Amino acid sequence: MFDKIIQSDLNCISILTKIKVNNYLDFVEKIYQENGGIAGQRAPLKTKTAITIRSRMVADIAKGAVLPPVVIGLHINHDEWERFFSLNDQDQLMSAVGEPHLGRVSIIDGMQRTTAIIDAAKTNPSVLDENIRVEYWISDSLNNLIYRMLVLNTGQVPWDMSRQLKTIYSPLLSLIEDKLSGVATVFNSDKEARRRTRAGQYQSENLIQLLLNFSSGKYEMDLKDKVAEDFARLDLIESSSHEMFLDYFIDTITIMTRLDDVFSTYVAPDDKDNSSKRYFNGNSIFKSFPAQVGFCVAVSNYIFDEPGFTVDWDAAVNLFEETKINLERFIDRLMAMEHDELGKFLELDILDELMNVKKSQVGRVERRFFTEAFLVMLKNTERLKDMSPCWRKA
Repeated sequence: MFDKIIQSDLNCISILTKIKVNNYLDFVEKIYQENGGIAGQRAPLKTKTAITIRSRMVADIAKGAVLPPVVIGLHINHDEWERFFSLNDQDQLMSAVGEPHLGRVSIIDGMQRTTAIIDAAKTNPSVLDENIRVEYWISDSLNNLIYRMLVLNTGQVPWDMSRQLKTIYSPLLSLIEDKLSGVATVFNSDKEARRRTRAGQYQSENLIQLLLNFSSGKYEMDLKDKVAEDFARLDLIESSSHEMFLDYFIDTITIMTRLDDVFSTYVAPDDKDNSSKRYFNGNSIFKSFPAQVGFCVAVSNYIFDEPGFTVDWDAAVNLFEETKINLERFIDRLMAMEHDELGKFLELDILDELMNVKKSQVGRVERRFFTEAFLVMLKNTERLKDMSPCWRKA
């Protein structure tokens, strides 16, 4: 069985195959050997309903049940397109794929089924001789694979949120890490339980959340709220169909990191009163995750308009380039300041005073505060004499 459909306008190929379970698991093991196995990719389902469904699935597989196709995403480079275009059988496909690795190959849909197959094979080894259908989505555009990944995973039983984000978006995260290499440091919290020690350091799941905030243009992103999560995913689907989108996000993180760098050069004099303040050194601004969210959402709203409006992509190209130039000039101006001059410019006393007022829903309030503050900064980079108009406007 080797059924191939080509979507030439998007350089996508769908190939549906039938292979032995043991061959499929060998292929999957190679994909995930860097991460310690499939079981670690998804937290155990703890609800009574989920456990019942999982147990029934394992039992059915052990009895020879036929499962829906597992969907594998394969990201190829443009030069490989012709070679994959001309594939005619399973052996040619496996040969063309070569040694699979994260970032190139990923399970788009079927993590839970694969885990259940592994469990079933432990109790009934004959499962390994059964057949399973596997569909391969092949594209030279990572965005096209992400689009299908999000569509196929939306609305299913939720995973542990941190693992869900990193698993679903692992190909995207790998690309982001590559593009930010030398600019920012990304920590994988599963392996590196580190706190930020300098500017430009991000936890991987935080970086993905910033992407969701940026793509949806919304500062309020309760990832535990399934409805909000689904809307965020749909917004990301809309945006990720545009090839320029990732570059916009990468440039935004790069600019924010540069701004973080120059803010962080200001260190307040030793003062016992500082112990009660949240914002007294320059690095305390973007050390706050709500500030990172606020900056990303502010750029998104400024360039693409507020959520719900149709994006004018032609206008966005020009506006984003103009915004980058203005921010680079702004950063250069800050870098030229003397230490005390920069401290006065940041107006951290005002920021700390405004942010220390006790409020309910602190996280939401802080994200909104920084979104509004950085929108003022984006609109007035050339005429800002200090940051007080930004802080007070918010």
